[in-house]
Amino acid sequence: MTKRQKWIFTGLCILWFLYALTFTPSGDDLSRFYRLAQPDFRFLPLLPEHYMNLNGRVLGNFFSFFFLEPWWLRALVKTLSIAIISHSLWKIAKGKWTVGLIVSFLLVTAIPLAIHTQVYPWSAGFFNYTFPIVPLSWIVARLTDEKKPHPAVALVFGVICTLFVEHVTLFLLVFSVIMLILRAKKRIDSVWLFFALGVLIGAGIMFSSPVYRDVASGEDWYRNVPADGHALQTQLFKNMRQIGPYLLAGQPLLSLPLFGAGLFLLEKKGERIVWGAFFFVLAVLFVPIGAQTLFIRGMDSRPLGTVIVALVLHFAIWVFMLLRVREYTDQKDRGALVGALFAWMMLFAPLAIVSPIGPRNFYAGTMALTLLVLILLKQVGVLQWKYTGVIAPVFLAGVLLWRGHAQWVNIQIYRERNRIIHQAMQEKRRTIIIPAYPYPDYIHGNQKEKLDQLFMYEEIGDITFLLEGEEE
Repeated sequence: MTKRQKWIFTGLCILWFLYALTFTPSGDDLSRFYRLAQPDFRFLPLLPEHYMNLNGRVLGNFFSFFFLEPWWLRALVKTLSIAIISHSLWKIAKGKWTVGLIVSFLLVTAIPLAIHTQVYPWSAGFFNYTFPIVPLSWIVARLTDEKKPHPAVALVFGVICTLFVEHVTLFLLVFSVIMLILRAKKRIDSVWLFFALGVLIGAGIMFSSPVYRDVASGEDWYRNVPADGHALQTQLFKNMRQIGPYLLAGQPLLSLPLFGAGLFLLEKKGERIVWGAFFFVLAVLFVPIGAQTLFIRGMDSRPLGTVIVALVLHFAIWVFMLLRVREYTDQKDRGALVGALFAWMMLFAPLAIVSPIGPRNFYAGTMALTLLVLILLKQVGVLQWKYTGVIAPVFLAGVLLWRGHAQWVNIQIYRERNRIIHQAMQEKRRTIIIPAYPYPDYIHGNQKEKLDQLFMYEEIGDITFLLEGEEE
């Protein structure tokens, strides 16, 4: 980075830090606050208990406690994480230009609200779903540098990346097998071998958790994997209702540049017609017509046919980028392009048949799609275009102000709630009336989720919380 780029990037990080200070804790964050309030690090015994009975997310579970308090540290860690991810994606895409750095920061920030709420403000989600992309993007950016990191560093980062969330670990397992094959053919540097070995070690640690045996056997209370064809089809239909829009169409800041860049790169008229046809069908399927999209209507009436059409369409776009669009990119960028395509597919694929899933699960795949878009925007010269240098920061500022306003209003209500609850508890009330959040879409879970695990007299549930206007 040049000195000018460092100053600009620092300014972006300061803005994001101020934005992160407005995030409202919700859901599992509240139960973690209760644990952290206990003396002598009483949350630590929970970690082996979680490993034995909840999941193998060793680092995700630890960091979700360790960085939760104080509030300014939580905001700082989130800001540094966004900085590392956006800088690393820019570096992998070989953007070089300052505009590309701003665009990368924008795309990492302005993800769809449903995903944003579960991976940035909600800290339990952040430390399990956003945090693994930090070491992963950082080490990949350096493994693609001319000056490679030390093999020991690659090994350690391979282990670290696998100890957060399962579908990222599964992706890395497949990725590592490919790396081992390529290394055997001497097509990649030996340092990739150490990263792959680290992944195998880390995956072994994660999936050694006894919980996954229960999941596989259908005995887990929370998660399940289909045991037969009927269950598989039912789960696929259920999950595709959620996943379908976010594969591409529900990401307008990514799908529109992807379409435009591809159309610009393709030189043959026939290829442009095919590319345009793919995105026309995508728009017909996912753009709302009245209250619903054709995709949702199809999932209600003809789920099998709708799923087949959606998957075939996305696979056709994927294959067309791999076989045709790639041919029009610079030779030195093709490896990163193929890697991004592979990651985009593999980070979404496992989500089709597991339960439960939510928007937070789509974050890793969204970052792969972001990298893909950055590479293509670079190819068509958008990251060198002076007008992009004006539009991108203005758009970023608009997103931070718009969403920051909603976060700010909610955090004031959060503080008012705490004041009301503490006062009511001093008066030993068993029923406490609290105000509702004005922007519930910016809060993970319902308005009262896990409140009874933070505020209690002797045991969970001995206080009843009601929203203003709600009857008991």
